[in-house]
Amino acid sequence: MADDALDAMEKPIVDAALALELASRLYGFAGGAITEMVGYDDKNFWLRPSDVTDNPNVKSVAPDGYTLKVTNSLDSRNQDFIDGQNRLLAFLAENGVKCPRPVRNKQGNMHSMEHLREDGPGHAVRLLEFVPGNILGKVPWQRSFPLHVGRELAKITNLMDEIDIPGIKCRTTEWSLWEAPAVMKHLEHVKDPVRKIIVEEVLVAFQRDTEAHKEALQEESGLIHGDYNQYNIVVQRAAEAGEWAVAGVLDLGDCHWAPRLFDVALAGAYMGITSGDLDAVGQVLQGYSEHRPVPAHWVSLLKVCVCARLCQSLVLGLQSHAMDPQNTYVLDSQENGWPLLQTLWRMPHGSIEQQWQEKIKS
Repeated sequence: MADDALDAMEKPIVDAALALELASRLYGFAGGAITEMVGYDDKNFWLRPSDVTDNPNVKSVAPDGYTLKVTNSLDSRNQDFIDGQNRLLAFLAENGVKCPRPVRNKQGNMHSMEHLREDGPGHAVRLLEFVPGNILGKVPWQRSFPLHVGRELAKITNLMDEIDIPGIKCRTTEWSLWEAPAVMKHLEHVKDPVRKIIVEEVLVAFQRDTEAHKEALQEESGLIHGDYNQYNIVVQRAAEAGEWAVAGVLDLGDCHWAPRLFDVALAGAYMGITSGDLDAVGQVLQGYSEHRPVPAHWVSLLKVCVCARLCQSLVLGLQSHAMDPQNTYVLDSQENGWPLLQTLWRMPHGSIEQQWQEKIKS
């Protein structure tokens, strides 16, 4: 995303009182409780209304409540993409995936454009059924998580093969892995000179290696989640002392058309950050390979793709914090992310490739 686009992006200014007013005016919900949830560029609230009054499209209040999502001004301009997200969420829900199902407002639409202040930009406002459970990144780490994450990602990808959504297919986003080299514009936020050198090395290698395999990467491209991280994965367990299992997926705000390898690299990077364990990357790949074929070139490209995502997440996190020091959520990856990046990048290429190849065969 270009710098002028970043400057034009305005995060919604919404407090709990305004969120309740939007829920009442647009969806007919009355009273209840509301809790703000963490977010990067958007504003999200968990709404538990006590009643619904004048919305013919809602017969009763969902038992677990709703997520009221107010999208940033830049993404809100792309109405086709907002509609595409809603279509994809509805499709996944209809096919057994636990995800936030869109709710129609009083006019029968799945979103509306709202101006939160008189001279401000428009923001897309949506209501989604809340997915019960816990966020993977908020429960104690479990060694089986990366394997399960890879399996569920493959299953979701299999479903996304069955639907064509032009509004998502033509979308671009700064969080696409293709855009990772653009973070070199923001290296002034990386104060450690060693870390800065690693970022430069990784992104130069990423451009070189993906260009060398560009035809194969384009051929395997399709819809990807685009941000399958520890905060977008819902986990549940059957018994109080039982193991956690991946139960649902959240937030398709970064869904776009890209090589499927990128989704595996993203998931591997975030499982590595969450656990602090490099082996998590290979376990994601192993789980994914149980439900989808893994092309031969993936193993040779996975290292540079994971490292590129780590660079992208770490640098953009620092940049976002510099713009909004109150938002510490954007720094969540820093503690484990930098050591993981340095360790993976310095590993001999043949050694890590062999480990991952064995994961696929096991």
